[in-house]
Amino acid sequence: MKFKLYEIHNKKGDYYLDAEIDEKGGLMLMGQDIGKSVASVWGDSDLEYNYYLNPEETAKFTKILQEKHGDLPLKDILTTHYCDLGACEALRKIAEEHGFEFGFCSYV
Repeated sequence: MKFKLYEIHNKKGDYYLDAEIDEKGGLMLMGQDIGKSVASVWGDSDLEYNYYLNPEETAKFTKILQEKHGDLPLKDILTTHYCDLGACEALRKIAEEHGFEFGFCSYV
């Protein structure tokens, strides 16, 4: 199940973040940042990145998020509470505080 967390357009660029809960229950966050802010840091105006939690860690991570935000499905928690430019940072912070490590890759 794939769903959009945000699509933001401003003077600095265009920012997209989608999430997918795969058939095995793993969570993937797929983002793309385009524009001046990316070029000033990376020298290219397009940055794509992915975060991944395996199914076992996703189940545990979901329980932690439910303790924080209520007993809702993961999709509802993400689309309600993690739908702005700080979403990836906030989710990484929660994961790190509880000993989870997101798999990560990026392309410039």
